[in-house]
Amino acid sequence: MALTWCIGVRGLMIALSSIAFLRQGTLPDVATAAANARGGTDPTDIFTFWGTVEVEAILRYSRILFPLSVAQLLLCSMLVIGSGLAMTGRRGVRSFTLQTLVANVGLAAVAYALTRVVRADCIETVARFAETLPLDLPQRVAYSSRETLWWILRLRLILVELLPFATGLLILTRPRTKLYFDAVARAAESAEDQ
Repeated sequence: MALTWCIGVRGLMIALSSIAFLRQGTLPDVATAAANARGGTDPTDIFTFWGTVEVEAILRYSRILFPLSVAQLLLCSMLVIGSGLAMTGRRGVRSFTLQTLVANVGLAAVAYALTRVVRADCIETVARFAETLPLDLPQRVAYSSRETLWWILRLRLILVELLPFATGLLILTRPRTKLYFDAVARAAESAEDQ
């Protein structure tokens, strides 16, 4: 339950920061990030440029992303509450937490589908920028391939978004976990009877 609670808190913090950022609407400095990445002294500068371009695209498509962030806030809040209640051994909370995890997986899939334009915009901008870098920079090869950038974002979806939820689902559906929750519920009932 500590794992699902941490997953919920992480999602809650991401949603809160996204909502605050989208409401504030401060434009990032893409020109400075591009100048730093063009220098080629630090290989991570192009990654920073990518993040800046992504933030700019998020602002452009805020009409799509704001409702998704609010939905993430609500679902992750439910996950945090359900995980906290499950740690106390309340009856029925395990199934509630399972349902909340499944809903979060569904939201991640829907958000991925709805934000394709954001990813496409970022990939195109980063790839065009990488093509202007000097030929001797290793970043040029890695970031100018649009297909590679698409795979990086697909892996991010799988490893960062879906894998934690899948791990939580796997743990909560194990027979040993079910036995634990049944034992805790019986202990709580016997304590109430006394």
